[in-house]
This record gives sequence, structure tokens and C-alpha cells, in this order.
Amino acid sequence: MEKLASKQRLKIVGVSSSLTSDVALMALLVLVYHQAVQQSKWLDEVRSNLKPGMLTSIDVNVVRRLIQTGVSVGSHPSCERAMSDLQQLLTASDTCEQKALKCLKARSAVMFCELAACILLPGIFLKSI
Repeated sequence: MEKLASKQRLKIVGVSSSLTSDVALMALLVLVYHQAVQQSKWLDEVRSNLKPGMLTSIDVNVVRRLIQTGVSVGSHPSCERAMSDLQQLLTASDTCEQKALKCLKARSAVMFCELAACILLPGIFLKSI
């Protein structure tokens, strides 16, 4: 009788540990799925804000917000490329802003086309996201 009870306990412990590992695996799959959904939503948001025709009108604060949000979505090659493109856009924007400030501080008779050349984003071509 005691042998039977101990065999049943061992069987119950085995089933219990199997269920525990199954639950842990399921929880891991849910986390991976959730991360993939977050990455997909973030990439969609980046794509909708960086359409080729919209580059001249995108707000720098939007780019900063996308970068800030992108840091938390996890690592994936597509996300890393998009993050690189956003960082490149932000760097170019800062450079143009500095050039424009220099032109304005110089207070010389700067022609409009020279000022426009300082402000325009020279040679920014974002890779396909």
C-alpha cells in the first residue's frame, strides 16, 4: 500500500513539473508574441510618418518621440534599420538648424537662396524601412 502511494506521489510530481514547464513555455511564447506586435506597430508608425513626400514637413519632436518609443520595442533588424534612419534624420535636422542659426547670427546681407541652402536637408535619402 505504501509503495503504491509513493509511486502515485512520484507520478503526480512528474505531471506537476511537466505542467510547470508547459506553463513557463506558454508564458514565454506570449511575451515573444507581444514583443513582435509592439515592433510591428512601431514600424507601421515610423513608415506612416516617414513617407517620402512627408520628409519636408515632419516635426523634429515626432522623430524624437519615435526614437524614444523605438528604444523600448526590442531588438530586431528591421527596427534597428528604422532606428538608424530616424537617428540620421535627427542628426541632419540638428546640423541644418545650426547652419541656419549661423546664417542668422552673421547678420550679413545673406541672399534668400543662400539661407535656403543652409536650411534644406542636403542629400537625405532614407533607406527603405
